[in-house]
Amino acid sequence: MNRLSNLLVLLLFIFTSYCMHDTSELDKEKDVQLLDTISLDVIRDSITIDTFEVDILDIYHDIIDVGIIDIEEDNVLMDERTDLEDLDLTFEDIVDNPDVYISDVTSDLSDVAFSDIGCTNECEQVGVKICKTINQKEYVNECKDSNSDGCLEWVSIAFCLYGCSSGACLSCQPDCKDKECGSDGCGGSCGECTNPPKNYCESDKRLVVFYSEGSCNEFKCKYNSETIVCENGCENGWCKNCTPNCFGKQCGPDGCGGTCGSCGDLQRCNANGVCECKYLSCGGACCNQGQVCHNNTCCTPNCFGKQCGPDGCGGTCGSCGDLQRCNANGVCECEYLSCGGVCCGVDEVCDNNVCCLPDCNNKECGHDGCGGSCGDCFYPEKCIGGVCQ
Repeated sequence: MNRLSNLLVLLLFIFTSYCMHDTSELDKEKDVQLLDTISLDVIRDSITIDTFEVDILDIYHDIIDVGIIDIEEDNVLMDERTDLEDLDLTFEDIVDNPDVYISDVTSDLSDVAFSDIGCTNECEQVGVKICKTINQKEYVNECKDSNSDGCLEWVSIAFCLYGCSSGACLSCQPDCKDKECGSDGCGGSCGECTNPPKNYCESDKRLVVFYSEGSCNEFKCKYNSETIVCENGCENGWCKNCTPNCFGKQCGPDGCGGTCGSCGDLQRCNANGVCECKYLSCGGACCNQGQVCHNNTCCTPNCFGKQCGPDGCGGTCGSCGDLQRCNANGVCECEYLSCGGVCCGVDEVCDNNVCCLPDCNNKECGHDGCGGSCGDCFYPEKCIGGVCQ
């Protein structure tokens, strides 16, 4: 059991020295490893306990992979390449202690700081949704592993046309306060301008006549008018003893204070007394406000909850930025990798929530500058300046 104790103390010393050693003081020109004052006799390179065999060199290789470690004792230095088979590591007494497992020791050594963490979680729970503002637009973001890298990140799943609250898009609330006409903010209308003021006599022989169809300007109706000379005088908004004149007219004033007719829905009367489409003419029909003409048919674009992709009427709901693509839901997402709320380039990786481009140019081993590795060296070589030697 004394030899077992010696082995465990040795392993503990080497591991502690690695963790606490100031790497700034490492002498990279020396290929040395210092040993503590544990007295060991040289006998063999492997341990056999019943049917379990532990290769001492496996433990040695795990330690070597950590880096060059110098530990000074009594000014005695041993070359790091000294085979551990020269150490006295007999363990007959281990068989007598069923609570001691060499595999536990080697596993612990192998797990010590030999891997780099490639990503970190941006969020904690899958399925959680929050509101996020990007470029003055609001989106619903969901916590998920969108790129299958084992880490959770916030992913935009919906564009909110009318705002976002508590992780959900707000439904549209029409707003027609202090509005006579125009859009209600939800694709509807606050009214049409079809109720002109009454005609009135400007003087005893001059009549002001308003057109029946007006136009909407800053949510207020504006009606065009014309002044008619009444040969027999003007009285109560009419020309006295007047003969109406509607030749070539569909609408508008008849010259006597009356009208030549009215226009249909989505139409207005122009200055020539002819009805025309108020917003857009398409295939012989008049389109609603906000519609477009697609294949000679009035079409209403549908971009609800979308920030990109087709609008259903031959147009688009918008375009995505650099390093983004439009997914099937019409939401812009990173084309390659999302990292810390931004999109990384094709060869970049996410390192501490920052896009990083690994640099292994002229390197066959060592760090790539982004938390990864450019490769490992085979024993007994070591990585020096990015080259196995």
